[in-house]
Amino acid sequence: MRNKTILHILILLFFISVLASWWLQPTTPVKSQIFPTFPIITLQPTATATRTPTPVSIGNFVWNDLDQDGIQDTGEPGYAGVLMQLWNSSRTLMLDQVTTGPSGLYQLTALGPGDYRIRAVLPSVNDSFSPKDQGSDDTKDSDIHPSGTYFGFTDVVTISSNVISTTLIDVGLIPYMVPTPTRTQTPINLGNFVWHDLNQNGIQDSGEPGVAGILVQLWDETKTYLIDQVTTGPSGLYQVVALTPGAYRMRFVPPMGSSFTLKDIGSDTADSDVNPSGSHLGFTDIINIASNVISMSSIDAGLKVVGATPTPTPPPPGAIRIFLPMINR
Repeated sequence: MRNKTILHILILLFFISVLASWWLQPTTPVKSQIFPTFPIITLQPTATATRTPTPVSIGNFVWNDLDQDGIQDTGEPGYAGVLMQLWNSSRTLMLDQVTTGPSGLYQLTALGPGDYRIRAVLPSVNDSFSPKDQGSDDTKDSDIHPSGTYFGFTDVVTISSNVISTTLIDVGLIPYMVPTPTRTQTPINLGNFVWHDLNQNGIQDSGEPGVAGILVQLWDETKTYLIDQVTTGPSGLYQVVALTPGAYRMRFVPPMGSSFTLKDIGSDTADSDVNPSGSHLGFTDIINIASNVISMSSIDAGLKVVGATPTPTPPPPGAIRIFLPMINR
């Protein structure tokens, strides 16, 4: 029994020594494995590339429509200095503007496709635009509205995405001109005589000669429009042509050193009808021509030399001349 106890104690001691040796054995550190580090890359979604619109050139020509027919005819020149503008289609925003060059050409720039209108600005308030869309050739017509709601603008011009220029927008201009009165088919002849009033009495006396080369003009009653003019012939006679019917004034331009004689002395066929002074100097009074009149030959002008001594009128044949003695006082 004692022996078994000793055996058990020995076995127990053995296990205790084994455990103690294991427990007290130094531990070998485990080498850590180092892995290389890499930067963290965050992938972003790729943006869809947008194409920048290509600017579009819009033109082309402004011309002087001499015959006012709305078509670019041979010999009709370009019109320089006209203001051209590019607007959106609703005419609420102006996008570009230029003036036409010396030859009448212009070029506006639109930033891309879209709907636009082109505006032309008249150089003068009295100017006007040619008729629109005349003829069958779009390269020779005028594209501007001459009147109405869209006065001065084109129709809507649509620029497609594949268009980079258009040269079809032309403008015909009709510059204002003072109307030239046209002679009627039944003209009224007005005359008649310019003479040298030697005795300066305002009457056409026998022997007083006509004066050649005097400028005679026909004006409207307000002296605004010159209607006709001629110069007197070798005998002093003249004739101008008036429109029918109406109110007019005649003007006579005296040569240097001459003036007009007395007005409205004696009968109307032998007097001078020109105002010798005042605001109507050189003009007649208003001449009213009725619708049934085709000629008038009683408008005369007497001229006198400035500073000249009147030539005495010789007495008629058979007249008695009386000489009175001079009395000294």
